[in-house]
Amino acid sequence: MKPRQARHPESEVAARWSAMRMIERRPHAVREVVTKLTRKGYEPPAIEAAVERLKEQGLLDDEKFAAAFVRSRIARKPTGRRLISMQLTAHGVDRAVAAAATAGAATGEAERAVDAARRYLRRKPFKYAGQRNLDAAKERSRLIGWLLRQGFDSDAARKALAIAGVPEEED
Repeated sequence: MKPRQARHPESEVAARWSAMRMIERRPHAVREVVTKLTRKGYEPPAIEAAVERLKEQGLLDDEKFAAAFVRSRIARKPTGRRLISMQLTAHGVDRAVAAAATAGAATGEAERAVDAARRYLRRKPFKYAGQRNLDAAKERSRLIGWLLRQGFDSDAARKALAIAGVPEEED
């Protein structure tokens, strides 16, 4: 992708206005804003000054961004802490800040995992429910794998299966 050239690449004011237009659409992490301003062609001193000014004004704050991001992801669909944490770090939020923001999401994770399992079962009901054969084990394994990919830990996934009414495998 060819980077665009900003009209006034050395201007801190132009960089700050560009960043404010980004923030107006949706909250951004600091690293996201820096990356986007760099792509637009602003010079590093202008970017640093603009970001510092926005931080002083309270418009750029990784902790607030992370908290809002966690609330948004949980409200939209049942998601586990691990996936949310990985998404936050992909947005440029520090791992410690992401861990602190997702710590509050630990409460209710088992309920979210049950909700996710029930949604999955509505879309793809088990054909071999209640049976003890290889096909039933495959269906159960697929559901557990899906829950793990949604960011739930293995304990929450197994508890969700039990609560959602999926019978346990016998060894």
